[in-house]
Amino acid sequence: MMKKIALILMILGVMVVTACSNNTKSNDAAADKNTVYTCPMDPEVIANEPGTCPKCKMDLVAQADVETDTTHMHTDTTHHNHNH
Repeated sequence: MMKKIALILMILGVMVVTACSNNTKSNDAAADKNTVYTCPMDPEVIANEPGTCPKCKMDLVAQADVETDTTHMHTDTTHHNHNH
């Protein structure tokens, strides 16, 4: 009886993992089609796929990641000193 319960639980677990992974792939594919990548150091570099910046060789990041990064925001554009 315990073997049957263990088998049923294992089958259910495989079904849940399979269902979740298939759904995620289709959502990622749709998101990747509309994603624009840019360089954090050279924002004028724009690409339709991940890669490296031809200027500084940094990894390109998704544009949404750059726009939501609030760790180094500039609201005052009159200063040029980055000792903050």
